Amino acid sequence: MGFEESNIIEALKITGNNQINACEWLLGERRHNLQDLDKELDSDNPIYKAIMNDPRIQLSLTNPNMLLVYLSLLETPVAIGERIRDPEIGPVLDHIIAMYHAEKHAIHMNQYVIDF
Repeated sequence: MGFEESNIIEALKITGNNQINACEWLLGERRHNLQDLDKELDSDNPIYKAIMNDPRIQLSLTNPNMLLVYLSLLETPVAIGERIRDPEIGPVLDHIIAMYHAEKHAIHMNQYVIDF
């Protein structure tokens, strides 16, 4: 897509070698730290609501291991690559990522709905 190699390498490092996230990073907002993270955690956000209302996610919040994982990912988001391989943690993280992308897609598609 015409990105410079240095930018591609930087995106892969930031996203823990995740090609999909690196591509999104290259195409979108480029945050290097967590300073603006709280702006995206609006409780009225449909993505936030969908994730937090999911029974599987609610159940995971009662698991001390998952709580530690969530907290560690806030500090080191690139560590998701290591955590996703864990048989207990990986499926929950996969579910969150899938829900995030599904909701993001639904929001994008709803932009084109015409009200009658």
